[in-house]
Amino acid sequence: MFSATDVKNFLSCHHLSTLDRAEAAGKLKKPFFLDPGLDLLKELGLRHEQSYLDYLANVQGLEVAQIPNDVPWAEAVTRTTEAFRRGVPYIKLLSCTAPGMDVPISSFE
Repeated sequence: MFSATDVKNFLSCHHLSTLDRAEAAGKLKKPFFLDPGLDLLKELGLRHEQSYLDYLANVQGLEVAQIPNDVPWAEAVTRTTEAFRRGVPYIKLLSCTAPGMDVPISSFE
């Protein structure tokens, strides 16, 4: 299965898709570059998201389920499933990695 990012990368640069597949197969390691701007962007995004969830809960009076990222995968799945079944309108899955996957499952609403 391919993510939207995989499709976008393929359409914009076939070589990038080749590199991504080689990395996934363990044939090469993606280089890491420290980028303080990226860290700042991430921090600002997380603050904005939390501010919006606080607004939904405290001003709009809506239920917001926040699944912590320091729980085991099975517990995160259970908590998320329970929130769906209860009809919670907003669910924030902080970040976790599924067993056998290298790609984190990020926040969603």
